[in-house]
Amino acid sequence: QIGKVALGEAHPDYAIHLYKVAKFLDAQDRNAEAAPLFAQSLSIRRATLGDKHTHTQNTARNYLNLLRAQNPTAPEIAVLEALLIPEPEPTPPHISPFGERTLT
Repeated sequence: QIGKVALGEAHPDYAIHLYKVAKFLDAQDRNAEAAPLFAQSLSIRRATLGDKHTHTQNTARNYLNLLRAQNPTAPEIAVLEALLIPEPEPTPPHISPFGERTLT
C-alpha cells in the first residue's frame, strides 16, 4: 500500500513490487492471489517499458506459466503467447582444433 500511495499505480517501481509479491505467492502455490498481481504488473510494464523489454517479457512468461498451470484454457494464454519473444537457443562453446574451449 505504501508504494502504491507514494509512487502511484502506474509507476514502474510499483510494478516491481507487484511482481515480487506475485512471485512469492506463486512459489507458495497461491495462484489465485498471484494471478491478478502478475496481470497488473504486466500492464504497468507494457505501458512504461514496452512489450520487448526484458522485465515485461519475464513478467509475461511467469504469468503465462501460472495460467497454464491454473487453467490451460484461459483466454489470456493466447494473448501472452503472442506477446512473448522466443528465447534464443544457447550457443554451444566453440572447440578449437587444440581441444580448448573458446568464446565466440
